[in-house]
Amino acid sequence: MRIKIRKRAQVTIPGEIMQALLLKEGDELELTIKNRVICLALVREAETKPHQKISVPGRESRVKSSMTPVPLVFLCFGGFSIYYHGVTMGVASKKAKEMLALLLLQNGKPLSKRVIAELLWPNKMPQKSMACFYKANQYLKNIPGFNEVLPLINSGGALSLDMSRIYSDINEFSQLLRQAPTIENRRRMLLLYQGRLFQNETFEWLSSQEAYFDMEYLEAAEWLIREYKSHNRIQEAQKYISLILEE
Repeated sequence: MRIKIRKRAQVTIPGEIMQALLLKEGDELELTIKNRVICLALVREAETKPHQKISVPGRESRVKSSMTPVPLVFLCFGGFSIYYHGVTMGVASKKAKEMLALLLLQNGKPLSKRVIAELLWPNKMPQKSMACFYKANQYLKNIPGFNEVLPLINSGGALSLDMSRIYSDINEFSQLLRQAPTIENRRRMLLLYQGRLFQNETFEWLSSQEAYFDMEYLEAAEWLIREYKSHNRIQEAQKYISLILEE
């Protein structure tokens, strides 16, 4: 994807890139130059220790005990795990796994194949990045068993996942976020957030989404604290204060 430098040395980030990376007006980006390549990264607030997670006994056993009505399950907070009928599935191709991660973040919305290719292979020329995209896409289609249940939707120049046929903690978190806040749904959001998004993965495009879910997690905790305090439930409020305050 090519963009032009406009008057006063301004550049515009295309809307589809903004959408894919969950960027918004007012976000600050840090510009660095390495080997004549210009890189932009979302500026975080002062780095803190990873948030403590609320302990959920048997988190993975929820999958194995068939609590989800679909056979394919993606757990994305605190790591990136894939389960098929309760059994852990490995995706050996790093880029194929990264493509799945990017599609899961769209929650069923189609994402341009060209944008996927540019985000996953930013240092390659367009023709080569598209060739890499098709190779990774074909890899997913060729995984025995997995290819039969993975609901990839090809719609012209875009790719998406049929979210009605899989479970994703990102999708559930996002659905709860759209609801009017209640103690029940905000507590559920904090239970889902078992650590940072795709923790320990090294996806180059990840920082903006990671910051977005960090922020929503903190806001949910702060809402619960205010709600519990307003009902004089100080002990319960203190539980969530400990999650967001530094030692």
